[in-house]
Amino acid sequence: MKTRFVIALLSCAIATPALAAGKGFFAGGSLGLVKNPDWVDAANQYMVANGATSADTRQNAYSLSIGVRGGYWLNDNFGVEGGLTGISEAKGTVTTTGAGIAGTTTYSYTTGIVYAAALGGLPLGKGTLFGKAGLYNASTELKGTTTITGMTVSSPTASNTGLLLGAGYAFRVMNHLSIRPEITLYNGVKFNNLDTTKSNESKNLYQLSVGADYMF
Repeated sequence: MKTRFVIALLSCAIATPALAAGKGFFAGGSLGLVKNPDWVDAANQYMVANGATSADTRQNAYSLSIGVRGGYWLNDNFGVEGGLTGISEAKGTVTTTGAGIAGTTTYSYTTGIVYAAALGGLPLGKGTLFGKAGLYNASTELKGTTTITGMTVSSPTASNTGLLLGAGYAFRVMNHLSIRPEITLYNGVKFNNLDTTKSNESKNLYQLSVGADYMF
């Protein structure tokens, strides 16, 4: 009796179809967290090089992201997608001591990203396991303020195009609605160096997000 019951369950599991992405257009959005590049050592070194006796920098480790996207699944396994992502401030505060340079200086980076990517999907369970690869264009802006007399902080911008890689799982919660957790790597985003006499630095951004897509 138990053997028949197990066989029946296995038969049902095998016979149950996966809920794939399916052919058609989709649009959605997401909220996430982005791991910020660590500028603590660079900020400390910059202030000491400019005459500070000591420098202590505190910076937030993560920033919030918000994004919108749209795309088209050609079939259950292949699709395309484009989107916009905004990343909130990566902000740091530098406290310095020393004759003529004691005070507080703040810096912040904000980032905006436009991207286009190809999607590869594999129907699995109640949804689709997917990966994506494409190109992004990022623009980052450095802003700062200081209480130190005679010191100025510029607000330069940097932009670049680079490789985007990602993976996630989209599962249907309603006929036209999917929930979509995913992780994304933006490889080599360019940031202005805190010391603006030096060249820009390339940093990888890692984003963990959860979003929803409406299937038309």
